[in-house]
Amino acid sequence: MSPIPRLMPVSCQTLHPRSTHAPAAGGGADLRGFRVARLAAQALSNRDIAQALFITTKTVSDHLSSTYRKLNINTRDQLATAMAAHAQPGSP
Repeated sequence: MSPIPRLMPVSCQTLHPRSTHAPAAGGGADLRGFRVARLAAQALSNRDIAQALFITTKTVSDHLSSTYRKLNINTRDQLATAMAAHAQPGSP
């Protein structure tokens, strides 16, 4: 039986080539937070996000709280605006 291949971490650059904010090396939590934020910005519920990413709704809530704190925002509408601005070429 052959060994199971080891998966390499994927950065935000890979998922979103125009992104200038890739997570730190080995930042799996940052990548998960980015995925949660992206889905939340698309108006998915915490439950739908949890099911899509195979995590609990508590984990979704924790990621969103952390993202809101980092971006100094309070709502999903503000998150959607921030994610849209982040996707624009040349955005900081």
